[in-house]
Amino acid sequence: MDEIEIPYDYRIMDEAEENVMRDRFISQYLNNHLLRKSQIITYLLRFYSVASLRSMLNHAWENYFLLRQTLEKAPVDEEKYLKNAKELLATRVIAFLSTPEMRDLLSKLVELGLISSPAMSWISPEKIDEIFSIDVRKIQDKEVKVLFKKLREVWKKIPVNITECDAAYVEITRCVKDFIIEFLEGYRRELDKRGLLDFVRMEILAIEFLASGSERAVKFSKKFKFLLVDEFQDINPTQYALIEHLEKNNPGIVLFFVGDEKQSIYRFRGADVTIMNEMKKKLETLDLNTNYRSVRGLVDFQNYIFPIIFEKGNTGLNFEAPYPDKKIVASCQEKLPVPPVEIVQIEKDIEAKVSFPEIEAKYIALRIKEMVGNAEIFRVKEFKFDTVRYGDIAILIRNYRHQKKYEDALEKLGIPFYSIGGFGFYDQPEIKNLISFMRVILNLDDEPALVGTLRSSLFGVSDKALMEFASVGKIVSGIKQYLSGEKNFELDESDRYQMEKFKEMYCSLREKLPAVSAPELLQDIILRANYIPVLARLRGGNQRIANVRKLLNIAMEWDANSSLSPIEFIRRIGMYRQVQVREPEANILSEAENSVKIMTIHKSKGLDFPVVILPLSYNLQNRYPEVLFDPVYGILPIIKYPESDKEPVLVSLAKGMERLKENAEEKRIFYVGATRASSYLIIIGEHKPRLSNVNWKLLTEIVNYQKDCYQTLSLTYSKIQDDFESMCRSTDVVFKVKPSEKVDKKVGKDFLERIKPVKVTLQRITATEYAAKLFGDIGFVGSDEAGLPLPPDEVGSVIHKALSWWDYRDLNQVRNYLRKILEGYYLPREQKDGLVAEILKWMTPLLSCDNKIASLIREAIDVQSEVEISGFLGGFFVEGVIDLLITQREHSIIVDFKTDNPASAENARVVEKYKAQLDVYAALLRERYKVKVKSHIVYFLRTAKAYETTVTDEVVKKVKEKLRKLTISGR
Repeated sequence: MDEIEIPYDYRIMDEAEENVMRDRFISQYLNNHLLRKSQIITYLLRFYSVASLRSMLNHAWENYFLLRQTLEKAPVDEEKYLKNAKELLATRVIAFLSTPEMRDLLSKLVELGLISSPAMSWISPEKIDEIFSIDVRKIQDKEVKVLFKKLREVWKKIPVNITECDAAYVEITRCVKDFIIEFLEGYRRELDKRGLLDFVRMEILAIEFLASGSERAVKFSKKFKFLLVDEFQDINPTQYALIEHLEKNNPGIVLFFVGDEKQSIYRFRGADVTIMNEMKKKLETLDLNTNYRSVRGLVDFQNYIFPIIFEKGNTGLNFEAPYPDKKIVASCQEKLPVPPVEIVQIEKDIEAKVSFPEIEAKYIALRIKEMVGNAEIFRVKEFKFDTVRYGDIAILIRNYRHQKKYEDALEKLGIPFYSIGGFGFYDQPEIKNLISFMRVILNLDDEPALVGTLRSSLFGVSDKALMEFASVGKIVSGIKQYLSGEKNFELDESDRYQMEKFKEMYCSLREKLPAVSAPELLQDIILRANYIPVLARLRGGNQRIANVRKLLNIAMEWDANSSLSPIEFIRRIGMYRQVQVREPEANILSEAENSVKIMTIHKSKGLDFPVVILPLSYNLQNRYPEVLFDPVYGILPIIKYPESDKEPVLVSLAKGMERLKENAEEKRIFYVGATRASSYLIIIGEHKPRLSNVNWKLLTEIVNYQKDCYQTLSLTYSKIQDDFESMCRSTDVVFKVKPSEKVDKKVGKDFLERIKPVKVTLQRITATEYAAKLFGDIGFVGSDEAGLPLPPDEVGSVIHKALSWWDYRDLNQVRNYLRKILEGYYLPREQKDGLVAEILKWMTPLLSCDNKIASLIREAIDVQSEVEISGFLGGFFVEGVIDLLITQREHSIIVDFKTDNPASAENARVVEKYKAQLDVYAALLRERYKVKVKSHIVYFLRTAKAYETTVTDEVVKKVKEKLRKLTISGR
């Protein structure tokens, strides 16, 4: 410690504390710049939002070591920048020439006598232009002609010339560099001032110590004779620097690395597969090519598809992971009656009211139900055939976006499952219930916490009771009147029992509040509410109980470090959720023993399962960090010029390189997922999807050629939907819960009776659902003559997101927004440009002097986009989002944008349906928010038609009456 000049009393922070600390400092740093209106922040806000700058600073600290390597190489003058840009352009050209398709095309053109034999070393951009200027009619071979046209289009998109905006990029780079350095130095001073160390700083200090080459550093390094690094494919530059300095200080050390570059899937954490690829060139390697996990049929399948997948689009650059020339051999050679791989393509045959992920989830549930107890697999570890059990099956997902759909489908068919990860620890229902009750004890006026507490498994008060309390105006007001005895409410016996329980606990704990610590209050709530026995009766009870105990342990640990009041505890939990601290759920095994597992492919790393189900039609968006740190080309801010929407050459090429790296990693992620199966693998995707990932595209090309190692199956939406509904009708879904020793036997059935209200869902409805109830599923008539490259709902989503950012003044601004949004879609550039142009045609009338919406905006005193509203109305809890709320001096006007095709705008019934939707918004604003709504407008973007309706008391009255009728008749 003394050699690296760190005092001995410094304290090491955990990840959660460091995240909170850094988040606070970044907020303070940005606020200081914004309040001073500093020159640097004013300049950067031309290119970045405040949220993007925050993300940039976080990214800089997390990549501190790489940034330090990069800082000296950032371009500081135009000459150096142009040199770097030209070098990167040349690299991109070489990458293009190195692709197998381009090499194949060149050799074919030579064979046809259309070009002379080219030497790769002298092919220049000009030479490539010359090759692609060949008259395609001269190419007689059809396959060569198709390849020629395809690669010519690819070449057109590769920038090869410096643009006029590149000179100004030097100033932006310098500005970003200064901004980041100022932050890093300030944050480091803040940590020193508080005597704190985080993990990043410890890594840097360790590198500095070893790099010093001091007597102590050498002595420390020579303590080790051998260095074994496992999972070497996931190493990052910081870790590799430690190894390099250890070896430098101790040349006699024996280095031993174990890894598989095909399993490098942690790039988002800084892992760099190029390190392993470069190290393989320097060291003697030993290939382990025997698979002890999987049956022979699975290994044959892997040997067939992955050489093709890894080779397709291979750039030849060192971030690729080639499949070995020497095939993998299965240790288990048992012959199987059927191929152990299913590739399932689901085709949309109807105008389905469900999304593909939902249909996919339903098929998975059906297939699991079909397999368990019926299908036979060969268990490699036991070396025997056996029927499939629920505990054998794992659904491996790419991310958590559609996890709930899988859970819902499994639950409807009574399939036991266990989700590993997903919602954060602090977002688990059993944890939120306790936190909500603590918030209520601190502040009874916290209505969201109060409603959540009463409806939770702590008390299980019914929605009918909450509506009764809301009859006096607000739920909080009703609860206060109940607690004080001021009013007698009509409650069912069970609700009155639970409310008396709540009253007793609230009053008692509120009185004790000044004298208790956070863990004492938490423990008191758990005991008084008899919370553990209640949780034991719910599905996943063991996991829920373990989570509650973990929360109590966390509270006790925090309190031991420094006395923690309940309000400080609540604030810290809030901060941890805000900065998304990665706190896992409590670790238990019993919950998953005979349940289907749902987890991400990343979480499955290192595990294996007899049966793996791999949904492969997920769509990923390209997301670039606000700044890249390239050890060769320096700091690269990822920006576009708002005035021209042009990108500097280095930015364009760096983003292109990022996309190539992402595609390479996506292939590796697929490999990891597929190789988790030991007995049987099911891969599912959508037939001919408009949007897809690189793996499914390649796989569908490969499986056109039937092989013995897999079987293919084609299904339709309607078939799956019908089978699922039929299965739901025939399945008696009952969750059997083992009795817990912790449960007081005296309570018995009473526990189940008292928590019944938890299963009653609040009668919620959106304005869209309300309109659909009245008019049915009309409007938004699918695809049309416009031939848009995205489905209608995706187009609508893009437009609404762009409109939410637009100020309705500058069309160039919305053009930039649209392009930024579409960066996340895998579409050819010409399709993106065409879609932007088409959408801009629809938006242009909004700037016209005689346009209704434009006139209202000019006269407004305030304009708000994407306004979320919610509240009780006519027996329902109504929710919705208003596209545009225009506030004038004495009243407000609601505007809802519709992206339906032109036919919908002429359909009177469609228009009436949309008006009904806006009636609900108007009624809710009037009743709940006391906003005087004069009228609402349905505006069809594609025809610039506006339908305005005056909002009267009669309109509001009718909405409430219709909602009450829905309540009475049931949904």
